[in-house]
Amino acid sequence: MFKIKEKPEDFFVREIIDIPLGDSGEYAYYKLHKVDLNTIDVVRELAKRFSLPVKNITFAGLKDK
Repeated sequence: MFKIKEKPEDFFVREIIDIPLGDSGEYAYYKLHKVDLNTIDVVRELAKRFSLPVKNITFAGLKDK
């Protein structure tokens, strides 16, 4: 029998980043924990709060629905 996923904890995803990250440069790397939030909406909100174009914010992985 299959169990339907229904809680946010059922959808936990850990991205594996295999690029070298340095202490300086023109990019910043941030780890964001979100629950019950849409990735695209979060990107728009971050862009608004930091006065950045949305295209300047990227993210790893977008889970299929």
